[in-house]
Amino acid sequence: MAIKGRITLRDVAADAGVSVTTASFVLNDQDYAIAVRTQQRVREAAERLGYRPHSNARALATGRTQRLGIVLSSPEVLVSPGAYHAKVLFGIMAAAPLINYNLILHSASYPDWRYLYGDITSGVADGVMLIGRHYNDELTDALLDNHFPTVCVSYNTHHPECISVDCDNAAGINTAVEYLKNLGHRSIGMLIDAYDGIRSWDEERLASFQVSTARAGVRGAAYRVPVEYCGGCGDSGFLRNLLLNDRSETGFIVGSEVLARQVEQIALECGVQVPNELSVISINSTEVSENAVVPITSLWQPLNEIGAAAVNLLNDIISGRGHTNHHIRFEMRLDVRESCAPGPDPY
Repeated sequence: MAIKGRITLRDVAADAGVSVTTASFVLNDQDYAIAVRTQQRVREAAERLGYRPHSNARALATGRTQRLGIVLSSPEVLVSPGAYHAKVLFGIMAAAPLINYNLILHSASYPDWRYLYGDITSGVADGVMLIGRHYNDELTDALLDNHFPTVCVSYNTHHPECISVDCDNAAGINTAVEYLKNLGHRSIGMLIDAYDGIRSWDEERLASFQVSTARAGVRGAAYRVPVEYCGGCGDSGFLRNLLLNDRSETGFIVGSEVLARQVEQIALECGVQVPNELSVISINSTEVSENAVVPITSLWQPLNEIGAAAVNLLNDIISGRGHTNHHIRFEMRLDVRESCAPGPDPY
């Protein structure tokens, strides 16, 4: 059977001597009610003709695109100096092929979240993973309000249908506080990025910091660092002033690796020795901390596993499998390096 141009489902059906509907059922794995001999005839015809299903036609036939969407907190994080997003994306990309899914990354800058919402829900994907967005994110709420399959990665919201995967931020901060306390630090500071909007991981970490320092019997003070400084784009003077002007803290827990390296750099420029005069712990533990001038003790997050778990959670939602636990949390561990030393009151 000589056919010119793109081979269609109708061509396969004609060659196999069956209806287009039967050919569609067989080639879309919905052939449970079709005779085995007929199935074989259709598949042999498809192979002989070199038939490749059109993705839109398959989506219409099966109700699935076999694609998952990915939305980052902002497009700029793809080229940020931190390694967080790269490792989460690695976990997502490793897990998706195992369940036969392709991935779509929404990387454009949208003038309004509604345009992004329109793209996500336009039928290009069966569900979406949102990474590192805010508590009050209107996009997240709109997707959940409309029951679009959604997983929140490394954040959560108060929406009753929110399904999220993240680290156990509270337990991780408690581990860091206890570590500094046991080294003899009686005054501990916490530094977080002062971005616009409330971020669930910051709120969880701050709440745990307050509880953990009180329980440990040590002084705890939290500081929000100006945004322009957090990206390493210049010295706003905030950290320099904090480190030089009557600082009581002898140890800091820092909300990101990039910011922790900035703290270490400014401390050394100010003549404050790390770790002898100031101990530093970063949150996240990648080569960013490992390759610092003084390698930084860090709270490790299983970012690859978080990405993979997000894929599997989203697949369960799409497939209609329910979950009793809507918020999955992974344990953090402390990777001890050289940025911490005994404080002035060692036990």
